[in-house]
Amino acid sequence: MEKLGEELVASGENAPEDEKSCSDPETESFLFLPPETVFEIISRLPVKSLLVFKTVCKLWCSMIEDRKFVEVHMKRSNTIYVCKEKGDTKEFECLAVKDGLLVEKHRITKKYRIQNPATKYKLDLPDPHHNLKYTKLVYLPSTDTYKLINVYGKKGSRLGGCEVLSIGTDMAWRTLDIPSFYDLNRRRMKGSYGSIDDRFYYMRFSSHQIVCLEMDSESFKILKVPQALFQSWDSVVPISWDKKLSLAKVLGLELHVWVLEDYKKQTWGERKRIISLSFLSNYPNITEKPKPRTFSKGRLQFRSHEDHRIAYYVESGKVHIKYVPEGEKIDYIMHHTLVNPLGVETNRTNKNAGVV
Repeated sequence: MEKLGEELVASGENAPEDEKSCSDPETESFLFLPPETVFEIISRLPVKSLLVFKTVCKLWCSMIEDRKFVEVHMKRSNTIYVCKEKGDTKEFECLAVKDGLLVEKHRITKKYRIQNPATKYKLDLPDPHHNLKYTKLVYLPSTDTYKLINVYGKKGSRLGGCEVLSIGTDMAWRTLDIPSFYDLNRRRMKGSYGSIDDRFYYMRFSSHQIVCLEMDSESFKILKVPQALFQSWDSVVPISWDKKLSLAKVLGLELHVWVLEDYKKQTWGERKRIISLSFLSNYPNITEKPKPRTFSKGRLQFRSHEDHRIAYYVESGKVHIKYVPEGEKIDYIMHHTLVNPLGVETNRTNKNAGVV
């Protein structure tokens, strides 16, 4: 496949920009294939090859830059586990990952940036009003844009808040007034956060409520959580259950899950879902009960105390574990993708974007 790519690129790479219209014989013969076949073939190639393929002709460039192609390629790319030694302090600290994009903070300058390691796209971000604490990068399909949210607690104060940045368009962070975040710095105000599609969630255990921020409209909603869902709320975590907000807890060798079946009506499932985790007894090296992370298409994912990542296929009973070497931990998990916010070209430089 890579050899095919090299031959096709060689046939058109020396042509003037305005003449690259897929008229070269070798390229043209390949394009006699149905468009959907071409799509299927090249969407399985690595990012490095596709970036070169964009220079072959305008037709291929348009196909590769299309969001549908980007998403299909993203789903087919391999999962990459980036590990680091415990106590290791890299130049940049990774704060959030989404669609192959990394939100990073420089440990010395305290400056923030977003980058795609695969395409070499980089963008320096404006300074937030407060240090990034609970941070998520969210994609909005309605506008084909990315937004970065920061929920924080003010240093030296009991007050907290929320701010949002639209990647590539905002020159400064915008503050959102959400009263439920005012007391984030108070003791016993423990919580857990996450995102599903274009919504950001912050679970407040003390008040049994979930603050939901709809990133498209930048409005928020308070979801009431019935206290009777769990006898004890220790170790309860919010997870995505087939794209639905859920609350999960590991009890012995079982996973107990309540699913928010209807977000608008705030209707929780009538019955608690219980998944057997008896497979854990076959893995004595997993010393403590793992934390559930997501459930999608029959696959449950967990993170162990040792930072191992566990995938359990409920119907088949198959188990796959990504072991982390002793003395290391997973820094972040990502895929190599073609995503560039606002479609910024990787081979061009402007005052906000750079190429390495």
